Order: sequence, then structure tokens, then C-alpha cells
Amino acid sequence: MLNPYTPGELPHVLVGRDVQLASIRSALGGVATFGRLSGAPYLFSAPRGIGKTSLLRAAQREANGVGFVTAWVSARDDESLPAAIVQAVSDGVAAAGLDEGERAGRWRDSIDRVSVEVGVPGVKVGAELRPREGAGQSGSATGLEQLLAATARFVREESRPGLMVVVDELQAGSMGDLRTWAYAAQHLQSEADSTPLALFGAGLPSLPDRLMDAATFAERFHFEQLQRLTPQATREAFTQPCEPASVSWQTEALNHAVEIAAGYPFMVQVLGHETWTAASPSGPGQFTLEHVRAGAERAVVRLQPMFRGRWSKTTAAERRFLAAMAAAGTDVVERAVIAESLGRPTRGLSGARASLIDKGLIEPVEHGQLQFTTPGFRDFVREHT
Repeated sequence: MLNPYTPGELPHVLVGRDVQLASIRSALGGVATFGRLSGAPYLFSAPRGIGKTSLLRAAQREANGVGFVTAWVSARDDESLPAAIVQAVSDGVAAAGLDEGERAGRWRDSIDRVSVEVGVPGVKVGAELRPREGAGQSGSATGLEQLLAATARFVREESRPGLMVVVDELQAGSMGDLRTWAYAAQHLQSEADSTPLALFGAGLPSLPDRLMDAATFAERFHFEQLQRLTPQATREAFTQPCEPASVSWQTEALNHAVEIAAGYPFMVQVLGHETWTAASPSGPGQFTLEHVRAGAERAVVRLQPMFRGRWSKTTAAERRFLAAMAAAGTDVVERAVIAESLGRPTRGLSGARASLIDKGLIEPVEHGQLQFTTPGFRDFVREHT
């Protein structure tokens, strides 16, 4: 039977994110009902593997289902973010079948009357608008703002609820591109009543700081840090995908799987996938503790390339910090313990600590406490130091 666990892909069942999905649905509902901007951008941050992309992909799927035109961008440090948004919006309009007809022609004409080139071959973006005074808004921000506003109004005229634009990996954008995106988002507020648009984004824990460094007013955006799944949500993430196949988990097996996954959504998918593979069910059945143990061994092997990639991107100082954390031998490590191991005062750890959090390798738990973000990475560090 087809394996229902999908590491690296959108999960078949998204659990533990009901509150966030409700917020997104509320924002989109406001756009659909009132034909206006949903407000400041909604931005989700978390280490890799916590489910930011899965959350927003599920939201995009729902938005498409009720008629929204959607555009998805993954920011990169080697590509212009405004240009990528232009291309994604154009693709979204085409995917919705709205790129033909008289109104579509007028929309394209309005986009062509733009004053700023943003890097998409053959495409100019902007509008015949006077630049806003003050606030240091660039021509790129004015052009991006006008593109989004004009497109949102156009799709509304085509009897669609509005436009949804998602930027994933937002922290990867250059500081200039983040500033452009932030100014465009901010100044769309002045056209809120006539702009049926919702802006969403996701990034690593460094995202709030990077955006606020790019534009101080970004502190007024909607930021939320996604947390690990609760034990109950973790159980549901293991059990619900295989229910349609009449496959269940023995209590002891499920408890062990929940302990290994530690609330980390990506590990749920990896361990679930490898447990299914180890059991190889051909019909109704049950996963046993032996199946989970075999799956866990396979999961460790599967995660090694990811761990090596993350390790290779750390500095010598960061590796020493990680080694001291791993040597502590506990899930949660006191910063004082790390400082003692390294023979340094706790304040001397701030640089390595901050950079490792930004990279999504460790995360704070309580004041003065840290943990590895990914189950299994502690053992990898211990084996390589």
C-alpha cells in the first residue's frame, strides 16, 4: 500500500495548527467579505521542520478552493525578491485562467505603465504614480505596491475573492529586498479599503529581527513563532494518516514513537514513513514496538545527510558550542553548563548562541535554557566531536 507519511512534502493530515489556520481563514474571510486588505502581513517563524511551509501550503490550498488567486514565492539570496513576486503573481493570474480578455488586457496595460525595472525578463513593474513623500520608500517599493494593488482589484473584478501572496523563507532575502517588501506592505495600508489582498510569510527565527532591521515599522506586522506539537497532537499526526488504510498503532508503539519525535513535525513524518516501510502492511494491521524500533534505526540513517549539511555550515565557535551542549547529555541544557564546559562566562556565549538560533539548530526553552531543534542531532554532534 502507498505510504501515507510524506517527509519533505505537504502532510496528508495537518494537525496541531488549528489556531493558526483559524487566523488565516479569518484574514481571508475578511478579504472575501469586504473586498479590503486583510491588514498587516501575517508572518510565521520557527526552525526548519516545525511546519511553517506545510501550514501555509495548506492555507493556500484552502484559498484556491474558495476562488482566491494565489502566488507563492520562496525567497533566495541570489534572486531579486520583487522580481520573483512579479513572476509569481503573473503565474497565479494565468493559473486562474484570468490572463485573457479585455479586463486582463487593461490589467496588463496598467502593469506595463511602470516606472521601475525589477528584473523579470521583458517585464516592467510599477505605475504612473507619484512616489510617496517621506519614509524613504524606493521606486521598487512603489512599483511592487502598485502591482499588488492593481492585481488584487483586477481579480476582484473577475469575481474572485481576492489575491493571496505568500513569501516563504523570507529571511533569505537581501536587506534591500526586505526593505522593499516591507515598505510595499506598509503603504498598502493606505489603500486598504479598496485592495482585496492578504500577505503571508514564513522564515527562520531570525525573520522578525531581520525585517525590523530592514524597516523599524515592521514591528507592527503580525509575528507568530510556531511551537512544537503537543504530545496529543503528535499522537494524532502519527495515527490519522494511516486510519484510511485501517492500520493502527499499538499503545506501547505509539508512546515510543511520540517520545522519539519530541513534537517535531518533520520527525513525525520521517519516523512514520520508516515505520510503515519496516512493517510493510498489505492490509489492515497494527504497528508494534518492534516496527517502531526498526523505523527509528532507518530514520537515523535517513537524517544523516541533513545533519551533515547543517554541521558543514557551522563555524568553529558554533561547533564548540554545539559539542558542549551535546556533551551535557540532557534534552534541555542550562547555558551555565555550556559556559562551564567551554571555560567562558555566560555572556561570552551570546554570539554563537544567537547565530545558532538564527540558523535554526538550537532554540531557547526557558530563560537560560536551550535545546536542539531536531531530534537526533545531539547524537550526531556527539559522534562528530
